This record gives sequence, structure tokens and C-alpha cells, in this order.
Amino acid sequence: MRILQPKVVLLVGTMAIEAFCGKIKLEDCIGSYIDADGTLFLPLPHPSGVSRWLNDPAHKKLHQRALMLLADWRNRYNL
Repeated sequence: MRILQPKVVLLVGTMAIEAFCGKIKLEDCIGSYIDADGTLFLPLPHPSGVSRWLNDPAHKKLHQRALMLLADWRNRYNL
């Protein structure tokens, strides 16, 4: 991470999220982000069709919030 110095890191799926955040439920972290020394970590659910997480309307809202954050960062940081 020190060599690349990314502005944004997408944590896609439970394995990636738990590697950075520890054991946590998706609904407790999707739609929020972590700012670690200027790098923004954005947890996202895995897009696999196997996952049923996005079938829940409340989860869809959290996912939309996360995507809105990403869209804002794309504009703000010219990503």
C-alpha cells in the first residue's frame, strides 16, 4: 500500500472486508467507509449471483449509498 498510495480501495465481498475490518456483518459496513491515513476503504457486497444479500430491499439501499459514495469520490478525486 505504501508504494502505490491509492486514494480509494474497494473491499469487494466478505473475505476482503473481513481481511481489513475483522469479523463483521455486511449490513454493518456496506454504505459506510474507513479513512485510514488518507486512503478511503469502501466495503461492497460481492456481485456474484450466488449471494442473496442484495435481494433484501434494506440491503439494496445500503448498496446504493455505497455506490453514491464511490460516484462522489470519482468526481472529487478525478478517478
